[in-house]
Amino acid sequence: EQSDVTGVSGLWVECRDGVADMSRTKLEQAEGDVYRAQSSALPIAVCHRSRSPMDSTLVYLRLSDLLVILGGDDERDQVGAVVSMRLVEFLEVARGYVRQVWLDNERQSD
Repeated sequence: EQSDVTGVSGLWVECRDGVADMSRTKLEQAEGDVYRAQSSALPIAVCHRSRSPMDSTLVYLRLSDLLVILGGDDERDQVGAVVSMRLVEFLEVARGYVRQVWLDNERQSD
């Protein structure tokens, strides 16, 4: 298995562009893929409704994973609450986390 988007350290991204709301299904797919791949990446679903403006694209993830991204609790809970936020806002929040995971991976590979 591989994330729909590669090269984003620390995140397992599943994407959906469609008419029907598949956010929960895509997040569950990402979670299953992370489990099967034995990955430490945080699963997220990026969903866009067809014919909607691109700035309406939403990211869905578990609240516990959002707290990890924000630098808080490292306890992840795959059955916890699902939260959503606009993609543009998520990218601002996740930038530091992705950078730190990338740096940690670089240090480990040296």
